[in-house]
Amino acid sequence: MKNIALLLVAFLFYGFSSGIEDKTYEGIAKDNKSLKFIYKEIHEELYEEGKHIRTITSFVCDRNNEFAKRELDFRNSFQKPTYRLIDNRSGLIEEVTHKGNNQFDIRYRKSTKSKLKEKSIFVPEPAIVDGGFNYFIKNNWDRILSEEQLNFNFLSVAFQDYFSFRIYRVKQKESSKNAIVLKMESQSALLRMLMNPIYISYDSESKRILKYEGISNIRDLNGSSYKALLQYPELGP
Repeated sequence: MKNIALLLVAFLFYGFSSGIEDKTYEGIAKDNKSLKFIYKEIHEELYEEGKHIRTITSFVCDRNNEFAKRELDFRNSFQKPTYRLIDNRSGLIEEVTHKGNNQFDIRYRKSTKSKLKEKSIFVPEPAIVDGGFNYFIKNNWDRILSEEQLNFNFLSVAFQDYFSFRIYRVKQKESSKNAIVLKMESQSALLRMLMNPIYISYDSESKRILKYEGISNIRDLNGSSYKALLQYPELGP
């Protein structure tokens, strides 16, 4: 069976800009069990005429050396942004371009030793690409608050395919009045048995992420996705 862990991509959110609203913030990723530091994210959220157009994220190690970079371009779509991730350690490349009518071009290379794979696929609505997940939640905020279950199709670059997920509010995990906790899991009963759910905590007022618990789209030196606890001390996506 496919390596299920690679289905999930941390929904962490990604320049030229003229806006004074540009924001820079950091996220700290730790191992979900040992709480050992893994990496830090440095996000540059760029605006133009008050509209969020791009996010550029640098991934750095404990010595603040950048080892990977991600770019999201939201100018054509908030939920289906143009996406690019490069990991300099392995030579990994992930790219997605929305061509319109829910058709996507994908380019993927696992490492410098791997062949570059290219494919064009159709993803039915609601179609989500990487950090576009965050806008999907914000665009359906009232439905989330009313505890409605949301279903969506998430594009996996590694598998060059899409997978169907569901997400809903879990009040029993909300430890403060300002936190809205969401649980994300596969719509497939079989896959739910094989993978742990992802939990994302949002600030109820700003609608920005406070904490993420689950599979990361950043991989270790062996090519396996980290199981991370990602926290945003001051401002999140």
